[in-house]
Amino acid sequence: RLFLSFVAPESKDEAGQRAETALKDRPDYLPALMANAAWVQKNDPEKAAALYKQAMAAYPTFPSAVCEAAWLAALREDSSADAFKLAVRSRELLPEEPKTAGSLGIQYCLQGDHEKAARLLREAVAGMPDSAILHYYRGRALYANGESAAARGSLEKALSLDGQAPFSKDARALLDKWPK
Repeated sequence: RLFLSFVAPESKDEAGQRAETALKDRPDYLPALMANAAWVQKNDPEKAAALYKQAMAAYPTFPSAVCEAAWLAALREDSSADAFKLAVRSRELLPEEPKTAGSLGIQYCLQGDHEKAARLLREAVAGMPDSAILHYYRGRALYANGESAAARGSLEKALSLDGQAPFSKDARALLDKWPK
């Protein structure tokens, strides 16, 4: 019954509140960890990352926890060896999930392996076409590979989806390198 309150709540706030209450009694209760992480992810990604790590400590191969932790690491541009390993593990556990392609693609882009990044980010964008950050990183990878027209299209799409994102200044700087 408690599990169902997380997956079929009256509201997301209700699910998050129930999850927090459940975690006080059972700190390793996976449904509560995942529900609470999902609830706080938008407003407090650091807390969400900690909750996903807590879930992975108790359940190391739980795909959703690994996937979300890798995604959050990629979004904060964590290029550490641990973040890269997490993205690789995420991809191994969920090879068909666009988010895992995106996480690993961003990691490759951060490391300078733009060919692998472009391939993975193409797949990620196909599955998550409204993700501005994926279009941005795809544009960066394509630009580094010398694929100017495709890079321009990806960067323009990223800005059209979220022109106020932290990456927008960099995206505009790349676009300014081409004649109008």
